[in-house]
Amino acid sequence: MALSMKEIEDRLSAAESDRTVEAISTAMINMMRDDPSLTFASFEQRFRAMESNTYLIAKPANLLEPPLRAMSMDGTTTTETVLWVCLRGLSEAKEALIEFDTTMKENLSALETCGVIMLRPMRL
Repeated sequence: MALSMKEIEDRLSAAESDRTVEAISTAMINMMRDDPSLTFASFEQRFRAMESNTYLIAKPANLLEPPLRAMSMDGTTTTETVLWVCLRGLSEAKEALIEFDTTMKENLSALETCGVIMLRPMRL
């Protein structure tokens, strides 16, 4: 079932009020379960429309320390990037983009297929 933009923004705002990566990540994953057409890129676009201080970055998976791996949302394949949530605004996001040697446009594209760190498979 497709979620409305208002419902997405309401759920993101509620998660942001906790100011934790876990709350925001969980809200996005739950919305992806409810509406499989959503991606981390669509959430990043909503955060920008909301003028939020939360930024989503696609961190290169090869920077993860073993034994962690970036996995697709269904847990069946590894991905080249993993979700990185910046809570401290644009300056933190810019620092991450510089560190990961990517542009905002490249980041948005990478967020389309971005994975998550999984210790066990997740069911959507």
